[in-house]
Amino acid sequence: MTKINIFQQLKQLNIRPNTDIGQNFLCDETVLKTIIDTYKCGVETPRGASLQKTDTIVEIGPGLGILTEQLVKHAKRVIAIELDRRLISHLQQVAQQYPNLEIVQNDALQVNLADFGLSNGSYSVVANLPYQITAQILRKLLTEQPYPKQMVLLVQKEVAERIVAKPGQLSILAISVQAYCKPKIIKIIPPAAFYPAPKVHSAILELSAIHQQDLIPTSQEKLFFSVVKAGFAQKRKLLIKNLVNATFKQQQLEKKILEQFFLDSQISWQARAQELSLNQWLELVDKFESFMI
Repeated sequence: MTKINIFQQLKQLNIRPNTDIGQNFLCDETVLKTIIDTYKCGVETPRGASLQKTDTIVEIGPGLGILTEQLVKHAKRVIAIELDRRLISHLQQVAQQYPNLEIVQNDALQVNLADFGLSNGSYSVVANLPYQITAQILRKLLTEQPYPKQMVLLVQKEVAERIVAKPGQLSILAISVQAYCKPKIIKIIPPAAFYPAPKVHSAILELSAIHQQDLIPTSQEKLFFSVVKAGFAQKRKLLIKNLVNATFKQQQLEKKILEQFFLDSQISWQARAQELSLNQWLELVDKFESFMI
């Protein structure tokens, strides 16, 4: 599929790409192959079943179905969720060629995947995500049920780099993703791989081992993110100053108590939120919870 092919196809459908909702259509065969290869490497296949289609894939924003037509060759079932009603009739024509493809016209942020018979760890997500909803989609798929076993996503390069960041450069987004899975950048993708070309580079991001560690107990999830959000309230301020001004479970901790928490967790009183490791955040929240019970 070339840019000319995409342009002609959109013209036939009388559709002008809506970049406001992230309609940048992938048109690079090499990138398509890398996405598929990354997905295949992450799927656990029973011994002797390497040629069988056993997996279910959820694709968000299939657009013209360019990636979709590759996914149906490697999965038992593909559920493609498209928001733009203008593309549905075209996608339904694609589905007529592939009995394992289901087209769903809906907002991916509103869809309950359990309605499709999916359960925790029973499916993968492979998608060229609209950049504007990347963080919301990740939050939904990682914190709600049913959650996927792996994700292979095309996202904005800057966002991918934030997600895989190390202590010193951590953000709420990085902590929110790393708490649930192992993120890895597979490849950086230039704007020329899309039509229309976005103004930024993209990246193929792999999220594996989803919920295999379960670092945050469900009962602690709300408190964990409340503490993290408060810690990042003003990035330039010291972490302890951000926390002493915040309220948790209708309680405001005194500075001397927080100083003891920091001391016990071997966190410098001069530390800023982005400098803590995920394990330090987890230990700090444990101390918050034990004090508040």
